[in-house]
Amino acid sequence: MYTQNKNRLIFWSLILLVIVNLSTLATFFIFNRHTEDMTCDAMQPQCGMAFKSELGLSQEQLMKVDLINSDYNTVSSPIVNEIRNIRSDILDELSSEEPDTLYISQKSIELCDFQLNLQQANFTQFLDLKKVCDPEQAQRLSALYRELYGCASMGNGKSRMHKHRD
Repeated sequence: MYTQNKNRLIFWSLILLVIVNLSTLATFFIFNRHTEDMTCDAMQPQCGMAFKSELGLSQEQLMKVDLINSDYNTVSSPIVNEIRNIRSDILDELSSEEPDTLYISQKSIELCDFQLNLQQANFTQFLDLKKVCDPEQAQRLSALYRELYGCASMGNGKSRMHKHRD
């Protein structure tokens, strides 16, 4: 009798856990899809406008910024596509029956090279944008990039350990 009650309790506990997990999964997909739609469609034009309004750019500066961003997109888009393709290749290889670790290592090195190129394009874009800005706008630009990269603010830059100049 005791075993039967124990089995019944375990059975109903499992049913309850399955229901909770399914509702959590459904909630995740519903809210994740909604958030993704908001960031991809509705927010992108506003993000560009927020960037321009945050810096308080003049019309002449806006034209220069648009040229810089256009050049950046021309350079970065093929790099981003290559990074996406390499990641896909790595994931395909990882999901195969017997993944070739040498191939994965080679693809990882290739991925690092493209990520380096993308980072250099980001730095070039930042430096070009900084040339367009006055000193106050340059500080706000730096703060925007720090936020974009998820870095804490370093104040006015005097607390850096190493400072390299050409």
